Amino acid sequence: MVTKSLAFALLIIFSCSEVLAQEISFRDSMMFYYSKGNFTKAVIWGEKNAEAVKQKAGDQDTLYGAAIGDLGVFYFSSGNYIAAKPLYLKSADIFKLYYGEKNQQYATSLNNLARLYNVIGDLSSSESLYLKSLKIYKELVGEQSSDFARTLDNLAVLYSEGQKYSSCEKMFIQALDIRKKILGKEHWEYAFSLNNLASLYTFLGNYAAAEPLFDEAIPILKKQLGKKHPDYATALGNLSIVNSNLKNYIKAEPLAKEDCEIKKEIFGEESQAYALALDNLAGLYYQMRKGIVSEQLYKKAIAIRKKILGTGHLDYATSLLGLAFYYTSTENYFLADSLYKEVLSIRKNKLGEKNVACMQVLKYQADLYILMKKYSKASILILDILTEENIFLKNKLDFLSEKELLEYLRQREPAFILPFALLWNYKTPKLIQAAYNSRLLFKGVTIQNTNGLNRQLSQSKDSLLIKLWKDYKINKSLLNRVLTQPVATRTLNVDSFNNIVNQQEKELLRQSAEYRNMKDKLNITWQDVRNNLKYNEAAIEFVSFRYGLSDTMLNTAAMLIRPNDTVPFFIKLFEEGELKMALNNFAYKALVINSNTKKNNEHNILKKTKKNIYNLLWQPLETYLTKTNTIYFAPNGILQNLAFAAIPTKNGALLCDKYNLVQLVSTRQVVIKDSNTQAPASIALFGGINYNKQNTDTTIAVPADPYAFVYRQNRSAGVDSFSYLPGTLQEVEDIKRKMELQQKKVSIYSGIMATEDAFRNIGGTSSPTVIHFATHGFNIPTPTTQNKFNNSYKFSDNPLLRSGLVLAGGNKGWKGKSNFDEDDGILTAIEISSVSLPNTKLVVLSACETGTGELRGSEGIFGLQRAFKLAGVNYIMASLWQVPDKETGIFMNLFYANWLAGKNIRQAFTITQQTMRKKYAPYYWAAFTLVQ
Repeated sequence: MVTKSLAFALLIIFSCSEVLAQEISFRDSMMFYYSKGNFTKAVIWGEKNAEAVKQKAGDQDTLYGAAIGDLGVFYFSSGNYIAAKPLYLKSADIFKLYYGEKNQQYATSLNNLARLYNVIGDLSSSESLYLKSLKIYKELVGEQSSDFARTLDNLAVLYSEGQKYSSCEKMFIQALDIRKKILGKEHWEYAFSLNNLASLYTFLGNYAAAEPLFDEAIPILKKQLGKKHPDYATALGNLSIVNSNLKNYIKAEPLAKEDCEIKKEIFGEESQAYALALDNLAGLYYQMRKGIVSEQLYKKAIAIRKKILGTGHLDYATSLLGLAFYYTSTENYFLADSLYKEVLSIRKNKLGEKNVACMQVLKYQADLYILMKKYSKASILILDILTEENIFLKNKLDFLSEKELLEYLRQREPAFILPFALLWNYKTPKLIQAAYNSRLLFKGVTIQNTNGLNRQLSQSKDSLLIKLWKDYKINKSLLNRVLTQPVATRTLNVDSFNNIVNQQEKELLRQSAEYRNMKDKLNITWQDVRNNLKYNEAAIEFVSFRYGLSDTMLNTAAMLIRPNDTVPFFIKLFEEGELKMALNNFAYKALVINSNTKKNNEHNILKKTKKNIYNLLWQPLETYLTKTNTIYFAPNGILQNLAFAAIPTKNGALLCDKYNLVQLVSTRQVVIKDSNTQAPASIALFGGINYNKQNTDTTIAVPADPYAFVYRQNRSAGVDSFSYLPGTLQEVEDIKRKMELQQKKVSIYSGIMATEDAFRNIGGTSSPTVIHFATHGFNIPTPTTQNKFNNSYKFSDNPLLRSGLVLAGGNKGWKGKSNFDEDDGILTAIEISSVSLPNTKLVVLSACETGTGELRGSEGIFGLQRAFKLAGVNYIMASLWQVPDKETGIFMNLFYANWLAGKNIRQAFTITQQTMRKKYAPYYWAAFTLVQ
């Protein structure tokens, strides 16, 4: 997808000198036409005004300096930068000569000149002048002034173009706050600030934050400036880009077309502003698959920009890039290649080689060379891309919130999967190593980032930082609770409150020095993984990726490391069609399970699936594993919903019979070892829960409710309600006795006491070593039709709201009958993620489908597993399908007995699986996975 051009609003400042009486009519006329956006007539009257002042006062007077400064503004606004530049320079020299450098009018001239340099691509000169102007305004009129806010806003625009996103966001917000305070929320300059902040959020992919800002700005601009003003049109165009990215083309198209029509009417067909609008409309039509129209518009924009800007301008390069991408999609490869080279040359000349804009072009070039089968050329480019993308990502961790980071990763994922597309057909040792190293950084990085930040903050000694963190956690918890409510009953504006939480999180990132030091843990290489493997161990990083212009083919490969390897192995496994066929015939995977499976038909299942899963997934790897006993593996894509332990091998054996399988989020965890996994010091147990009632008074001990008389075999979500699970009470009571015999600290929550509030109260710096849930779990794979009275955990687009655990009173919440001021008994994944559990080593989810969720590229499964990882938990034991009540209780009791006998977490889990394997079919035990 081609990145569209966002139009930030750079404010022009007019000179404020007095004018001669006889020239008032000239100046009034020029200002009238400028205010209406008619820059052609504004220039005419501006020239008359400047000439009249020159005749009366001379060409060195401050009156003349002000007049030519204003005329420069009109030329600039009409796109005539060549004519504007000498006027700005002359105006600045006159004011400096008369007043010195500490003067508002001199600062005004510097500000306008800086804006000109920004537009023509001289970013260094632009920054220097903005900083100088900002310093003058601060000394003369202070920070709470319109002049200071304008300059701050303009400098922020420059920084956004230079990819200094953390600095520019703070400046945009500061300028917005100043204008709101001194000008009010109905002023057009306040609307400019809204547009700029929204444009930044659009670029960062935070569309939820951007859209309401544009929605607020557009009516103000329409009212204050009119429907035929270019700044009103610019805001329309920017809102069109937001809707285009959200694939809301019905709303995006009329906005983009109106932007074009206004710019064409005001500036004419040979203007930079009109070319920018055409560029964005062309990008929209490309996304809408109207290729011929898109090509025509790109060519038209290119011709305009070539004429008025020349062939060395960044905006000219942007139009070329859009056309090049279109040519790639239509297999006109040679034309596309020549355009990519021209774009890259321009961007390197203006921006330097090491920036996102150049990497974008290299990525498109590499795509093209793969399609052209010029693999050697593609390899050279990809190595450069990975080096820079890794640096960019590490830098983003300092200021992007979790939500923004996820969107950034979504946007950059095509660059990170690029090496695997090439490796599928062309292998070189350098490329394999670079691809593996990049994978170690990229995969699951938001989990590690958020988890690391929370851990550092929970241990911080900075009182101000701790207060900010606590406020953030409170607000996030409240926001997540609001999100679970039906839209009709919400009393808070979710978008506004979400922005507040987002900003608090980013402020924590900026202020936490400990967090910045923690980032060093991300500098893990494949050699580090190899060096931490024992002689009989191996590490496998599975990679699933879609690639190609149609983006429809899913390929799966494995990168494998052994202790003595000099380079990782890249092993092709299968394509999407083969995978689907194999999974259709494999019983033991998430969401596709026959709950009536019995041990006596296990042989038939193994016979049926042996040819497919084994041959596709595992047989290609066995050549490399002849001396291996323990395998650390990080599945990707749909493989995360697969019970690896139950995969059949030769002679009817299962994979777990042959190997000690250690499942990880990323194989970088082979390096980040967790040594303290011996018997727990404390445990919180939830089980034997009353799903009809709850009691929020956790100081009163209440036994399990005896009402339950319905035995439900599986611990899964009911259609309308949840039945009592008798085995869960026995399960937690058995665990309690085992723990107390070894003098462990035990807290048990059952009956009406197993509330959401009870869970929240165990969070914090003293969270227990283990939290065990024996209850119903749910995962709703896709949302269904929603109305404003529906509970969001059934219908939300957010998968963390569609996964959860059922606690006391959950039947009321499941039916949507609970009030906002009470727990609904449905503990969603998003609510779990806002609780801090820094001391919790293990969470056991003894419930149905707790290991499943929505699959999202390199970030893995979005469900309960992710939620507890974000909360700070090291190990998650979860299920892939609807587990039976009785046998699950047996599994859990065996696990704790093994753990308390002196084994570590991983050993206890493995022994438990082996024991269950001897007595039961995989259906009864293979659903449980232990993920580190």
